[in-house]
Amino acid sequence: MFALKFGGTSVGSGEAILQVADIVIQRGFDKGAQPVVVTSAMAGATDRLLEALQSAFQGQKNKVKESIILLRRQHVEAIEKTLSVKYQEPVLAYLDEQIKYLENLLFAIHIIGEISPASHDAVCAIGEKLSSRILTAVLEERGYPAAHADLAEAVQTKEKEANGAFFEIARQQIGKLISVHLKNKKIVVATGFLGKIPGGILKSVGRGYSDFTTALIGAALKAREIQIWKEVDGILTADPRIVPNAKLLKDISYEAAAELAYFGAKVIHPKTIWPAIKFKIPVRILNTFKPKNPGTLMVEKIKDDVPVRTFSNKKGVTLINITSYRMLMAYGFLAKIFAIFEKYQASVDIVSTSEVSVSLTISDATNLKFILAELKELGTVEVRKDKAIICIVGHGMKNQPGIAGRIFSLLGKNKISVEVISQGASEINISCVINEKDMIKAIQLLHAEFVEK
Repeated sequence: MFALKFGGTSVGSGEAILQVADIVIQRGFDKGAQPVVVTSAMAGATDRLLEALQSAFQGQKNKVKESIILLRRQHVEAIEKTLSVKYQEPVLAYLDEQIKYLENLLFAIHIIGEISPASHDAVCAIGEKLSSRILTAVLEERGYPAAHADLAEAVQTKEKEANGAFFEIARQQIGKLISVHLKNKKIVVATGFLGKIPGGILKSVGRGYSDFTTALIGAALKAREIQIWKEVDGILTADPRIVPNAKLLKDISYEAAAELAYFGAKVIHPKTIWPAIKFKIPVRILNTFKPKNPGTLMVEKIKDDVPVRTFSNKKGVTLINITSYRMLMAYGFLAKIFAIFEKYQASVDIVSTSEVSVSLTISDATNLKFILAELKELGTVEVRKDKAIICIVGHGMKNQPGIAGRIFSLLGKNKISVEVISQGASEINISCVINEKDMIKAIQLLHAEFVEK
């Protein structure tokens, strides 16, 4: 069994959905494997749903109506482009049913005057229900047995936190639901939305949660491979918008991919990694519009002596320095600092400590003024905005001394100031904080030094 996930651009039009159907048939069913397919909403559909949600909350009826008209038109065009009249009818009926459900949801939100995590999720999920239903019909019209699996009610648990225990239950329950269809020898087309999650799916998992759902399905059914189909060739040595001649990586370890995802790489959702690691399932990143390309394969371990393989970057970073002589020989001081960030749900990217100071970075400054007010009770606080993180990844770092020296000598020689340096215990990643205005130049210099040479 293969678990295949297609992103919003991959199902962004009628033509794109037909291409996806070709891939599903050729990659899975025609080779004797039963594919389970997960689709995101059509490109732009989630944005329209969120616009309608906000407009309903604000009582802007005309804007709600406009968003719904555009959403319906987008899907009608895709249905007419992909299906004959006979197969269009049930899908159009399903579309109208979902639009009516959406209108009722939005009306309730307007009356109550509140957007709960559950109602927010329910609105977002509609886009995936529609795209997956269209793809199911396309496969059926081509003569392939297919089942539409709406996972909105798949997870039933009394767990009150979206933690490891919750997602383990989710993995098992989703697996049981999909197994029923597989026993009937059908291609399963599922929604990326995996049911009610404590705190809401966007908060607990993030906008790219369809990747994570696919990984849970792959783990539950012991897939031969999890395939993430996007509009990119795979994982590159750098962001091609910064380094136009960035090279495709044929393989990468789970560990390195997780580092890249956490520090800004958009190719794969960070949470996708852990079900694959736990169940040792290979993950392949592929290009929907270039299906013959090999993509990038993620596995547990790779043979690699190259010191630096790839770079990731994150901008819009805030650097916070806390200095206090109360830290010296004191127990629990760091715990007090991180308790403040936990209180305001601010994720910390990088941490560096000395005997009397702590430097750390955050990417979301939503509650910054409240965080700073409490930190000032612990010591002197300095804030520096408009920073960027550069993440340098390579398995060969541990075997070749002097890599860090080469990195920072190169940056210093080119007058790029490094404010914080961090290296994890795995020794496959060196991260540093620099001025955001120097980020592009720094990555281009490092790529030329370590990859192009």
